[in-house]
Amino acid sequence: MDKTLTEKFISFVRSYEGAEIIDDLLLTPEQQAAQKADYFFNGRIIIAEQKSLEISTAHKIETILKPYEGTPEWPLFYGEQELQKIVNLLPEPEKINVKILEAVTDSIEGLFEKANRQIRTTKQTFGLPSSGGLLVILNDLVDVLSPNLLAFRVRRCLEKRTKTGERRFPEITVVWAINTAHYTQITPTLKGMPLLIMPSGLPDPNHVEGFVNLLGERWSAFDGKPHLRTRAEAFKDFKFRTSRDGVKRSGLLPRHEVWILQYRQNPHLRSLSKTELFEYGLISSSEMDEMLCTESKQKLTPELMDKVGQKFTHFLEEMNFRGIDMREFEKFSLD
Repeated sequence: MDKTLTEKFISFVRSYEGAEIIDDLLLTPEQQAAQKADYFFNGRIIIAEQKSLEISTAHKIETILKPYEGTPEWPLFYGEQELQKIVNLLPEPEKINVKILEAVTDSIEGLFEKANRQIRTTKQTFGLPSSGGLLVILNDLVDVLSPNLLAFRVRRCLEKRTKTGERRFPEITVVWAINTAHYTQITPTLKGMPLLIMPSGLPDPNHVEGFVNLLGERWSAFDGKPHLRTRAEAFKDFKFRTSRDGVKRSGLLPRHEVWILQYRQNPHLRSLSKTELFEYGLISSSEMDEMLCTESKQKLTPELMDKVGQKFTHFLEEMNFRGIDMREFEKFSLD
């Protein structure tokens, strides 16, 4: 059985020269009783706390969108559809986006509060007041929390201040997020899984950020993957997909799934205008209706059935890609 990301990261730390797993140490009663971090690095000048994202917040999105279901604005799509394309067709999409953003990222602040406290008490109980703090966030399960959303909320937490103007989480010098739940297609044959390094902007005399850059290279080598660096400004241009979308299924696929994959490799309807696409849809849906007629079935060959089914599937896939409400096409067909 494959290891989880958490299990793999613990194995990585065990293999890292000079790293210490705090729970494996001989602890005093005070240290045992205290809330403590997970690891020491670099002769204990860096204290690291690891947090794994394990609970999906997708149900919160469903709660936000529930009032719109059944309304005239609620879109009708064929198959699965991207969340943003649904939201864009609803009233006041900007306000809905804000609600969704808060809902799916609010767990991140809870991780910060716990990690900040654990690093602080570790400094106190081990007598390490000058050590730097590192928060490691692991995500191999929560699809809805994309790297973009994670980075947004982490940055906001790092910049958050108390009523007196002080940093809300001063013990966290750097955040390092490892995300295997998502990937971005770098080249036609190379997928990249993001390693996000986000410094707090606080003084960093222990060079935590530089250490994490090195740690990232070591992690990639440990994981058997190439390590590529990119500028922070380029991050906003990356398009992320969930890793489960990129898993190739074994065995024979149903014909309609083969047709979908074929279209994604060659989206030949992409250059059509919406009107032209609808006209193509009218022709293909008419052919489908004719094929399904009882009288026509006797005359159909398997080759013709495949041709008609493939054509209509390609139309539906392009509609889905553009996020066009099927009711808009139905209205066009009646005009």
